[in-house]
Amino acid sequence: MLINNLIGTWYLQEWDCTLDGEFLNHPFGKDAQGVISYSPGGRMSAILMKSGRAKLAGTSLIKASDQEKLSVVDGYVSYAGSWRVEEDQVFHTVDFSLLPNWIGTELVRKISWTNEYSAGSEPAQLILSTAPEKTSSGKMVINRLRWKLK
Repeated sequence: MLINNLIGTWYLQEWDCTLDGEFLNHPFGKDAQGVISYSPGGRMSAILMKSGRAKLAGTSLIKASDQEKLSVVDGYVSYAGSWRVEEDQVFHTVDFSLLPNWIGTELVRKISWTNEYSAGSEPAQLILSTAPEKTSSGKMVINRLRWKLK
């Protein structure tokens, strides 16, 4: 896989979650929206959100009620930083994030494609998958996000 195949702006097609290999859910719903961008200079950014989030009563987050602020965060994730590829994995080194615990960490995603990526063919869809994570009950969870260039 060439690093250049990742460069560009990708739009979310689907985000699903499996538990022990079986479909569990769409974490932000079937109509989740998102974008992930990879620059040739090694910078990246990602935004994921639920569709149809409620609007604030006013025009400023600062003036929003605590409940409104909670609803804004519910169903929204964003982060940015640098990226590098090693074999079939992309490493996102997080510099900025809605989730403070991600800052200074590396988010590792396995790279795969829906079809062969070759010159002159229909662009492949990019699939980024999290490493399996063990739940408190010992089951394995994997998040898989499918992206398409526009």
